Amino acid sequence: MKQVNIWETGSMDRPPEPFHIGDNSNQLLQQLKTQISRQPTSTAAAPRALNLHASLPQPVSNITVSRQAISATQHKVTVRFTPTGGDTQFKSANVYLKQGNGTPNLVASTEGNSVSFVTNKSHLSSNLIVQSVGSVASIPVVHSPTKVISLK
Repeated sequence: MKQVNIWETGSMDRPPEPFHIGDNSNQLLQQLKTQISRQPTSTAAAPRALNLHASLPQPVSNITVSRQAISATQHKVTVRFTPTGGDTQFKSANVYLKQGNGTPNLVASTEGNSVSFVTNKSHLSSNLIVQSVGSVASIPVVHSPTKVISLK
């Protein structure tokens, strides 16, 4: 039987109470529930919720894409965009490539306003997605601006 020590919140001055982990996970769950129910109720104010919306950077605009064939099977793709002026939350941008009905794949990141990457030529419809990244949070990829490109 394995013993795991767990400290109660706010009781660092007391030794930990051992929990025994056996083959029965229900036993551990019951021990944890019992231990939690013994904890004193805090009278301290709950922490303020983070206003996540205020922490999001603004989406970029003016996305332009150029491509250059570098071999019979590959393109060099250069993406340029404009971060929203005065956006103090914007720190960098992630560039995703979504081909056909596939999942967007991260292909490049930059702290500037342009980035290049190499990708294989494809006959699938392709979308380039530029995600604004902040120091606290990022715009969800599904809500980031998209540019349709050809990789033929």
